[in-house]
Amino acid sequence: MKTEVKFPISNPIAFTTEVSYEYLGVTTCMEAGKLVALKTVVEHDITAGHSDIVAEARDRMADLVTLIEYSSGACLNFDQEQVHTIDPESEVSLSLRFIKMVVIIVRQVPMPSVEIVENLSRSTRMLMGWYLRGEKSESVIDRIKYFYMVLDREQKRTSQKQKPYKPPQECKLLRDAVSHARSGNPDVVGYLKNEIHSTVIDPTNESHVRFLERKVPLIQKVAQRILDSKVHQWW
Repeated sequence: MKTEVKFPISNPIAFTTEVSYEYLGVTTCMEAGKLVALKTVVEHDITAGHSDIVAEARDRMADLVTLIEYSSGACLNFDQEQVHTIDPESEVSLSLRFIKMVVIIVRQVPMPSVEIVENLSRSTRMLMGWYLRGEKSESVIDRIKYFYMVLDREQKRTSQKQKPYKPPQECKLLRDAVSHARSGNPDVVGYLKNEIHSTVIDPTNESHVRFLERKVPLIQKVAQRILDSKVHQWW
């Protein structure tokens, strides 16, 4: 059997160029230069359930969605997916689930090439996922934690190499300050005393929060450099 799964996008995203992903089994639905939906056809046996079919469709699109969100700085908001069996033919059915999030589009970019989508590794997609969570989070502490996860993963990945990656010291101190507030690490204590005249971060203290807000771009830029080394910017 063959079932078409279509994911309408409630916040259509404009692109400066369009790319066909038919080779990867994904169809982009464009209107006036904006991406309004993604769809794919899933082949399955008659025993496959609705959730299994939709899950396979989502997995097929995961790399493309991650790259779009990473490059545009926006999260694709999917409305109810539309499921339509095309072999044999059937009526369109809608999922009972509804997914919607508030997002601000900050960049208009070209679509990633087929080669970039096809060659995106699962590990890099995971790093991009952490980076995107950092961008979306409203908590300055969570932003620091998520961005640093990119640095931490790169350090672990290269630990056995001749020149292992080492995160910048201030980035590590910031992560430790928000993740291990009561550890008493003398390096963290000294850093915080010098920066905010305190030995720990108090998330209810406005001056401490403002300090962290000023420092977030430091870790974010380092995380982005790591990702740029894995997937060169196409925009």
